[in-house]
Amino acid sequence: MDDCIAQDTYKNNFDWKEIPSLPPNTNNKVQPGLANPFAGDVNGYVFVVGGCNFPDTPVYKGGRKEYYSDIFILNQNQDEDFSWEIVGSMPDGLAYGASVVVQDGLLCIGGRNSEKPVKDVRLIRWNESSRQISIENWPSLPYGMVNMGAALLDNKIYVAGGTSDGKVANTFLSLDLNKKGSSGFNWEILPDFPGPGRVQLVVVAQNEAEERHLFIFGGSSYPENQESPTICTDGLEYNPKTKAWNSLPAIQVKGEDSKTLHGGGGIPVGTHHILFVGGINKDIFRKGWELERKLSLLKKSQDTLGLSHLKKQLLTYYTQKSDSYQFNDKVMVFNTITNAWSNGCDYPFNAPTGAPLVKSGKGWFVINGEVKPGVRSAKVYYGETITEPVFGFLNWLVLILYMFGMLYLGYFFMKKEKSSDDFFKGGGRIPWWAAGMSIFATMLSAITFMAIPAKTFATDWKYYPMALTILVMAFPVVKYYLPFFRRLKVTTAYEYLEQRFNYTTRLLASSLFIIFMVARMALVLFLPSLALTVVTGIDIYICIVLMGVITIIYCTMGGVEAVVWGDVIQGFVLMGGALLAVFFLAGGIDGGWTQLIDISIDNAKFTILDSAFDFSSATIWVVLLGGLANNLISYSSDQTVIQRYLTTKDEKSAGKSIILNGFLSIFVSLIFYFIGTALFAYYSESPDQLHYAMENPDSMFPHFIMTKMPMGLAGLLIAAIFAATMSTVSSNINSLSTAFTADIYQHFFKGRTDKTVLYVARLSGVFLGGLGIVLALLMATWNILSLFDYFNYILGLLASGLGGLFMMGIFFKRIHSIAALIGFFTGTATLIVLSQYTDVHFLLFGFIGMFSSLIVGLVVSFTMPEKGKDLDGLTVHSLQ
Repeated sequence: MDDCIAQDTYKNNFDWKEIPSLPPNTNNKVQPGLANPFAGDVNGYVFVVGGCNFPDTPVYKGGRKEYYSDIFILNQNQDEDFSWEIVGSMPDGLAYGASVVVQDGLLCIGGRNSEKPVKDVRLIRWNESSRQISIENWPSLPYGMVNMGAALLDNKIYVAGGTSDGKVANTFLSLDLNKKGSSGFNWEILPDFPGPGRVQLVVVAQNEAEERHLFIFGGSSYPENQESPTICTDGLEYNPKTKAWNSLPAIQVKGEDSKTLHGGGGIPVGTHHILFVGGINKDIFRKGWELERKLSLLKKSQDTLGLSHLKKQLLTYYTQKSDSYQFNDKVMVFNTITNAWSNGCDYPFNAPTGAPLVKSGKGWFVINGEVKPGVRSAKVYYGETITEPVFGFLNWLVLILYMFGMLYLGYFFMKKEKSSDDFFKGGGRIPWWAAGMSIFATMLSAITFMAIPAKTFATDWKYYPMALTILVMAFPVVKYYLPFFRRLKVTTAYEYLEQRFNYTTRLLASSLFIIFMVARMALVLFLPSLALTVVTGIDIYICIVLMGVITIIYCTMGGVEAVVWGDVIQGFVLMGGALLAVFFLAGGIDGGWTQLIDISIDNAKFTILDSAFDFSSATIWVVLLGGLANNLISYSSDQTVIQRYLTTKDEKSAGKSIILNGFLSIFVSLIFYFIGTALFAYYSESPDQLHYAMENPDSMFPHFIMTKMPMGLAGLLIAAIFAATMSTVSSNINSLSTAFTADIYQHFFKGRTDKTVLYVARLSGVFLGGLGIVLALLMATWNILSLFDYFNYILGLLASGLGGLFMMGIFFKRIHSIAALIGFFTGTATLIVLSQYTDVHFLLFGFIGMFSSLIVGLVVSFTMPEKGKDLDGLTVHSLQ
């Protein structure tokens, strides 16, 4: 492929630098370096506690190991200058324990002093204002432990491996931080992990497909009755929910020998990677261990000649240059989804063992450690991955041309508008197939465009039946709901609620819709921008403003016609781009389609049905019930969708558009689910091509587009993601202006001219669209996504109640306005309680909320009967 149009071959770039070495310990003049200290980053301050070395005489000359109690912290000023400072000390010198950073400070677990293993667990706190250290004793371990690993997972500290009471063991313990302050705050002895015991293993918590798991790697065990140690070159994965262990494949990069990572360090990076530095060479370590074992056996015998010869061999072994020990000099990376290993880069310094690897900010520190047996280094290094994406001129050109095309579309349809009916309903001129494409494009946001491949990459096809339920629900929507919106000649869906119940119900429903849609618009603008800025380099504020402002202009100029025809164009771009991506993915795998399918089948990536009778996970029952209910809610009470029903020339055409959307959803969802599976196969074969530090899993598909597809075509596919966002946002803005104008403005300001109504509709679209942009910018500035998600989540709970209102109104003529409102609020309250106090899967919220609203509404209508109003033509029993 021509270099001028091809994307650069992707490479994870690492930046390393040496920072000031660790200063001498208290009362020492020189710092030879520390091995196996406690270490961690607490609120931006890196702690190094304890550690050990041979300060005077080398180990091979019988030198005495010294254990230290000093507490160092690393200071950093605004110019990124580093300096070390001793700020306190532990009660005794310790090393070879495990460290975990908790909210309060650095937890130092176990280890050994100069005499024996210890049970002590201590929390070290740092008061930044007073620059004082405080030490708090925590529950002791059940026995002394040395050379184990530990990690924090779901507010529990897990400790695994090492030696317990002096013996190599499969020890597995946990400490539940939720019980702190109670009598139950003690270490729990869990069942041993499987396989051999592991000393100096690596323990890390990281995300798996849908939850965080515990991972252990490498380590060794030295049974006294064995002539050679058991050196582990594999890993184990622990699921805290099921309490089950799974074996992981060998620690082996494709085409290389397996490694052990014994004595190395590991940290989580990004959402699905674990990075490792250091570790022994298994063959050379085995040789040294066997020599030591022979020496201990010969000391018990009278073979002085053999003993002398063996001591010479050991002297040769210990006095080699550091590079002769061949410690692991690769920065290795493991992906927790594909279980694939890759080499991130060559480690640019002397490879260590027993060196803490401390995650800090966007990077990590490698602190001291051994560079050869018994010899430490005082060096400290900082590393991080550097991402500098470039969008490129050709990609920018394609994207800008696309944006100008959308602006022209708005101008074109603005010239055709004669009335507010044209703005709200397109004058009934929209063909049924275009309306169907518009419904499809509206419901398929950029979040979906990126989230479905990301979800399928991580899991399987269990959520795919939800796409089938769109078509299933289309038929009852066409038969029972559509006739009301068409025959009553309503402008908004909520106008029906006023005719059926009262204006209060209409105002409540429309107001909730407006609030929900503004919030959703902000989310739909922010999330894709967050993912795109990582892989394209386009500033997140430019992404948000560019998509938001252009969408506001063309949809407020051209009304619903511009929105619908924009959706049609964007729908074709979406489908075409997705199909192109599939072929590029298959073409990038050695073995092509055959290998792609084989990898996917071997890893059960096509799994659709989970028939377990479980309502807390995505079983088939949950997916079907949730899909049916949630799609019924969307297609029966969402003004964004219902407005499309009103744009065609007649009811039959509207029905055909709904059915077309169902078929399109099945077909296009199939493509996006397959893209996720193909991404899994591709990055299983090429794990080094995946961005290690990717924090947003939804960036997965855009990352592939930007790194593996040609310039120009990549720009078109990024434009497709912009298109998916703009399609959803344009529909939101148009439906928002329609709901505000028809449901609120025209109620309180009756008799206004059509020209005034059209002006208010455009003005409200600009205002509400602008509000969505401002909220998205605030989310980007203040990182308030968690709070915003919670707000959106609560509003989402209310949406099921809206579906319940329409169901009560259309099917149950006995239910009056008071019963309907009580049912609405009771159903919503039920959902809030369920979401807080049960583990019911979120997909079931729509089903539970809608039917609990309905049941309560029915019960109230019997206990509080009301003289009925004339419902002729307002229920299925009397619809003309």
